[in-house]
Amino acid sequence: MVDQLSKLARSNQFISGRRITLLSAAKPTVSWEEEKKEEIGGVFVGENSTSTWATPIVQILIEGILPKDQREARKVKLRSVRFVFIDDEMYKRGFSSPLLKCLNPDRTEYVMREIHEKRCGNHFGACSLTRKILRKSYYWPTMLKDASTLVQKCSP
Repeated sequence: MVDQLSKLARSNQFISGRRITLLSAAKPTVSWEEEKKEEIGGVFVGENSTSTWATPIVQILIEGILPKDQREARKVKLRSVRFVFIDDEMYKRGFSSPLLKCLNPDRTEYVMREIHEKRCGNHFGACSLTRKILRKSYYWPTMLKDASTLVQKCSP
């Protein structure tokens, strides 16, 4: 459906008699409700949640909670300005780049493998893999380190 809409938008001709039906689901088909966790911006918040790189940013932006240490609170406050929430998803703002979707560590491995091995790639090096991930609009702070670890483990 999306492909048809994009082709129609790119065409210079107006096609009369063409009907486009738009369907929307009332609720998602996949439920992520396990162990009473709530996912905000790719970060699980609530009971039994583990702390990730994004947890302090989510706490300051969503809940208004600052770390107790003043120096750490200042660092997190300055860093959190670069992030925004859209429909409960956390994105990193860039100066001259599109919004980058922030990923949790449990999702980064999948994205890297998908780009490195399967659909998008031919076993890139770490820097190329990182640039490709950024072009796919994903972000996490340890991208380059994780990519170099994956590339070292990989045997093409």
